[in-house]
Amino acid sequence: MKIAALFSFAFPPKWLSLQGKLIPKTLSMMKRTVLLLIFALLCGAFYRCAEPEAIEVTLHDQVVGAAIADDYCGLSYETRIVLPDTSGTHYFSPENKKLVNMFKTLGIKSLRLGGNSVDVAATPTPSKADLDALFAFARAADVKVIYSVRLKDGSIEAAVNQARYIWENYADLLDYFAIGNEPGYYKNYEEQYQPRWDALLKAMQQVAPEACFCAPDDNPNPVLCQKLIRDYWQQPLTLMTLHNYPAGCAFSNPGSGRAYEELIPFEPAERCEYLLSDSLPKVYAKVARQMEQVVEGYPFRLSETSNFWYGGLEGASSAYAAALWGVEYMYWWASRGCLGMNFHTGDNAGGIPIKAHYAAFVTEGEEFDVRPLSYAVKLFDIGAKGRLFPVEVSDKRQFAVYATKQDAGEVCVSLINKAYGEGDERVVKLRFGDNTTRMVDAEMLVMECVDGSITSTSGITIGGRAITGQGLWTEDGWQSIAPTDNTLTIRLPRASAVVVRMKME
Repeated sequence: MKIAALFSFAFPPKWLSLQGKLIPKTLSMMKRTVLLLIFALLCGAFYRCAEPEAIEVTLHDQVVGAAIADDYCGLSYETRIVLPDTSGTHYFSPENKKLVNMFKTLGIKSLRLGGNSVDVAATPTPSKADLDALFAFARAADVKVIYSVRLKDGSIEAAVNQARYIWENYADLLDYFAIGNEPGYYKNYEEQYQPRWDALLKAMQQVAPEACFCAPDDNPNPVLCQKLIRDYWQQPLTLMTLHNYPAGCAFSNPGSGRAYEELIPFEPAERCEYLLSDSLPKVYAKVARQMEQVVEGYPFRLSETSNFWYGGLEGASSAYAAALWGVEYMYWWASRGCLGMNFHTGDNAGGIPIKAHYAAFVTEGEEFDVRPLSYAVKLFDIGAKGRLFPVEVSDKRQFAVYATKQDAGEVCVSLINKAYGEGDERVVKLRFGDNTTRMVDAEMLVMECVDGSITSTSGITIGGRAITGQGLWTEDGWQSIAPTDNTLTIRLPRASAVVVRMKME
């Protein structure tokens, strides 16, 4: 509230008018001082009343939950990017030092190649030189690769040649082979999809007999998943791979035959608010319910995902709201048993190249333009160590909490304040649910935007440090916090996320 408003609240005009008749104009300096002191006390009382009610967070670390996979953090790219550019330079190459740095800084352990471009006839099949550069990068960046071959009208010979070369030379860097991308073009499983998929699979198995395969790399499709499980589970299908863009399309008028330039984007600020709303996790829950038999019975991974499909929404996918959204999104699925997620990224997206507004980072000259999603991945990488365990939260409105515990006993708690208005600071009281766990010391690391605006596209930091255009970040912004009566009191700025790291007796 502005000072003028506070003054009017403390001293209504009628009161002032009355006092003007009673108090001579020659008030002494002492009387003026007394009035000012009264005003200050009233202001202080008002601000104390405005203090936000503390959110009680109770940790139940005695209950062991899902383990977060070491390779949970991943990125997904179009197959097209494996090819050299017009100068003959490969994007994926150990010589691309800033890209190696970025993968290591963000904690990326899974690299998936696929996307719509893998099934586009105009995309050339990667050569041996292209594969050499790709896997040399994978070795330098310490990642495993999910490699897709063409399904739609693809050549069995081309698939076999790629599989043979990769298996003979880079089996230690290969995580899975995938066949095709979002195979909605084959509507009938028995007559179209399965015969084609099976033919490619068996041909590739001949040259890569011990390789693992994942499927179907489709939007959540329980019927297709169940049929693949029935026919191929463990021989050699060992991972279900799903795609999801839960915030929907970036444009209000998508449709076949409509040029990209004719699409009408949604209003970015409104979509930023949607990313941080309490209604969006309900979309995740709907997907999980649809895929219940898969997500509860078989290992699965979101091998391609982000917020808005069709390349993302400029001003929303590329805004600070996407950072806060991304942290919660990663934890939400991890707590449901997901083995990892690969955010679709790159300088372009789609079968026909379009701008990738949802990218984690894009090339800008000799550096990267580091987008907000990178900060989400990094914050998750810092806090998501070990096994998740339950928490109780007194107020979940635009607020999320996830906690993990490592075998050595260290606990990390990630607090996400999705409220972004003036006065939306949160006070959190953090304690353990049992009477035996004693905190020894604690520290916290804050992700925030310099102006607190969820629509900002720059000014984001973790621990006061930005991720540089060369893919580097310095982890020295931890702040010590002392427990009182075995309780931590933490203040979260509006639109912020905090990782709290604790050691116990």
